Amino acid sequence: MAEQTLVTINQDTCFTSERLFFRPLTAQDKTLYLSLYCNEQVMRYIAPPFSPEQIQQLFSFTLNNSNSLGDKRLTWAVIDDQTGEKRGIVAFTWDLALPHAASIGIMLCPDSQGKGYGLEAQAALTQYGFSCLCLNRIHAQFATTNQASENIYHKLGFITEGKKTGFVSPDNGLETKHFCLNKQDWQHRYIKNLPG
Repeated sequence: MAEQTLVTINQDTCFTSERLFFRPLTAQDKTLYLSLYCNEQVMRYIAPPFSPEQIQQLFSFTLNNSNSLGDKRLTWAVIDDQTGEKRGIVAFTWDLALPHAASIGIMLCPDSQGKGYGLEAQAALTQYGFSCLCLNRIHAQFATTNQASENIYHKLGFITEGKKTGFVSPDNGLETKHFCLNKQDWQHRYIKNLPG
């Protein structure tokens, strides 16, 4: 129970990276959310774009810090620190049976892709997860054809756990790769890369 309380306490926390500001997703982000989940380019490695009804249901779950399976989820809007433009969303999802491990996720607007925001956002979220949310392990799952995600996770120090079929919905047939990063490995890498 203490782990769930910790996550609830931190749901209102904002954090930053070099170019980005992260704040909890709110009802005012519905247009952003809709634009991501109905966009073919954004969804190409996840599933077919969702219908407006599906997106509304998913958005309601997300605002209630859960997903359709009842797992705990915290989602942040990713905002350009200079312009205020919304770049996308990032999230952690917990299987409540494993309170010190979470899956990381990101969705970027098409015009924000290919500009380094994916690496920067996931590096910041990884640091936040290990430093502030008491995570001991972070998992990443992505389509095997998503080379950009694989490159990002390698740069962040994630290691391969394996492959399986089915991503988001079991019937979409996408083969996925599973990567993970342990807090101890991240700390070693983080400390090694500190200046000085």
